Parts: sequence; structure tokens; C-alpha cells
Amino acid sequence: MSDENQRARKTTAELNPVVIGHQPDRLALDEAIAWRDRFIAWQTERMCGDACTEEQIEEMVRHALDMPYAFWIRAMHRPHAT
Repeated sequence: MSDENQRARKTTAELNPVVIGHQPDRLALDEAIAWRDRFIAWQTERMCGDACTEEQIEEMVRHALDMPYAFWIRAMHRPHAT
């Protein structure tokens, strides 16, 4: 298992007890993780198309995984109320 995956699992394990009783918080966390993962997949595909090196892609992934979950929660697309 890569260091990034180990860090992500450790962070999730540490956060689970904090949000386990707060379902709205848990839902936001799950959505943020999914949003982050979609961003990483999209960015990886784009970088491969630009002929970036594997090291550059790995650095982007490390940076994305190091971002706090609050960043991803704020970054998620939210439909505007009309």
C-alpha cells in the first residue's frame, strides 16, 4: 500500500470517531472524499495527456491528499438555490 493510501486511511480512521454521531457531517465528509477522488482522476488524466512525468503526477496526488477535508467540502459544486 502506498504512503498516500496509508495516510488517507489513517486520517479517515482518526476522523470516524469525531463524526460518527453527526450524520450531516459524515455525509459532507463522504462527499468531500468523493469530490477529491474525482478531481485526482480528472487531473491525472489531463496531466497524462500533457505528457507530464510520473513524478509530477505523484506530486499532484500527494498535494491533493494533503489538503484538509474542509477545503474539499468548500470546493464541492453546490447547486444554486433559485
